[in-house]
Amino acid sequence: VAWSLMTLLTPWAAATSVDALVVGRFLVGLGEGLAPPSGVRVVSTWMPEAERSRAVALFGSGSKLGNIVVLALAPSVIASLGWQAVFYTCGVLGLLWGAIWAALGRDKDPCGPESCSAELPEVAAANDDRPIPWLQIISSPPVWGVFLAHFGNNWGM
Repeated sequence: VAWSLMTLLTPWAAATSVDALVVGRFLVGLGEGLAPPSGVRVVSTWMPEAERSRAVALFGSGSKLGNIVVLALAPSVIASLGWQAVFYTCGVLGLLWGAIWAALGRDKDPCGPESCSAELPEVAAANDDRPIPWLQIISSPPVWGVFLAHFGNNWGM
């Protein structure tokens, strides 16, 4: 939702000042950064173990496919409605998706009462209430490697 809101506000930020645009796009990046770990969390909670790799691949492919579709359609939208329309369209679609997800998505029993009961103890064991070791995570060389690779990939796009 943060990504979508800041995308929606990009034309306003661009009209306001370069500083507002830079801060706004920085906030888009922060919001976008929440998508991969959130997607993996959904997969780990809702998908049976045997289906998880396929679900993560679908999630990752879908995000790239979305980029391809938007980049393919953007020139037509810009030519007919102006450059701001691309940001408004993507922002509104993202907010609609967020609203649908907020209404239908739940962090609850991943299997329901009648399905995958054999995996329920495994999922329950993985959902304990230990504190998140943020310092250990952000000081991890593999995390920084993923961060830098993703940054480089996005910068190259």
